[in-house]
Amino acid sequence: MIHPVTHLEFSPVSPYDLAASVSANVNLYGGSPDLSPKSFSPLQHFEDVAYSPSFRCDGALLAAGGQSGLVQIFDPNRARLPLRRLRGHSRAVRVVRYPRIADKVHLFSGGDDAVLNYWDAATETRLLSFPAAHKDYIRAGSASPVSADLIATGSYDHMVRLWDVRSSENSRPLPPSGGLMATAGGNVVKLWDVISGGRMIHRLDCHNKTVTSVCLGAVGKGDEGEPRLLTASLDGYVKVFDYAAFRITHSTRFPRCSSQRGRLRRRRKPRFPAGSSMAREGAPLLPGQEEPQSRDGVMQELVARRKLLACVRAMDPQGLELLLSFLHKNATMPRYARFLMGLTTRVLQMRAEDIHSSPALRTHARNIKRMVAEEIKVQHALQEIQGIVSPLLRIAGR
Repeated sequence: MIHPVTHLEFSPVSPYDLAASVSANVNLYGGSPDLSPKSFSPLQHFEDVAYSPSFRCDGALLAAGGQSGLVQIFDPNRARLPLRRLRGHSRAVRVVRYPRIADKVHLFSGGDDAVLNYWDAATETRLLSFPAAHKDYIRAGSASPVSADLIATGSYDHMVRLWDVRSSENSRPLPPSGGLMATAGGNVVKLWDVISGGRMIHRLDCHNKTVTSVCLGAVGKGDEGEPRLLTASLDGYVKVFDYAAFRITHSTRFPRCSSQRGRLRRRRKPRFPAGSSMAREGAPLLPGQEEPQSRDGVMQELVARRKLLACVRAMDPQGLELLLSFLHKNATMPRYARFLMGLTTRVLQMRAEDIHSSPALRTHARNIKRMVAEEIKVQHALQEIQGIVSPLLRIAGR
């Protein structure tokens, strides 16, 4: 049975173990040398779905929430029963966070009951509770990197709120650093100046689909590394953003990932046959029986690297013939039409002289022209049918 990986969390200390919540388990992977599963993994003390594993700042403890509303604390280094069980939520706990700096006692939790709790984990005591912290499910949270008393939470109510456990009125005195906050909603990432009262200072429109994760990183080693913001999206891309200069510095497309029996599995990228003309020229298509999805994935990667048009220009006649054949067969498929029809137009414009000088290429171009004409006729027929059916549906719905 295949289950989704709901959360991933790396330990903040070497060797940087990985915790992954999958179905009713939390799987643990040793950080050195190759993220192999630990001998006592997975942790199976959940009655239902596990969520949001979080390492303590020293990596010695691991907390996780669950669908039942229970927060459990484990020793991530050996097989033991849960060390603590925190009961304070009536619905699923989707957010569990230890403070990110030297606080080994306290813990934050937020859930689908819209409640935010602040715990003394050692005594299993709820020190503070913010009922109705949001108007909808709490599904995201991040502890401050400079203060153990601050946490930001995000909800389906389209609000991000900053909480200070030092004040019962929830005022928000902030330290001199750590005043920027990054949020994601839909395919947009925004940067906010919290110190100045929550003023948006930059909007980042760099993804085509929903942004699912945002985190901080650094380029370089040790304390001298330059800070970066990393964003991941359903479009398959991870973007690296220099928020000091407000620009994208890197962009990487990853293959689709899945989880099977609690183990992460990465789908291999399509490879070019060794020695083929298409491999030599860097063409984005594969001869043979490769799936259109594989070819489309390679072309999208070339687009991200701004190399696709260069590959089209460098194609030999044999490669161009294969490309035109591929476009003739797949350009009108609904899944790929938006991208491939635009590519077809560019290819015909860029290689017009080669196409006119080659009978074989002219044949493929004529086939594409007929294919487009037939598709236009089909679309017109569908519009006529829609015009006939829509009034009938409106009458039937009265």
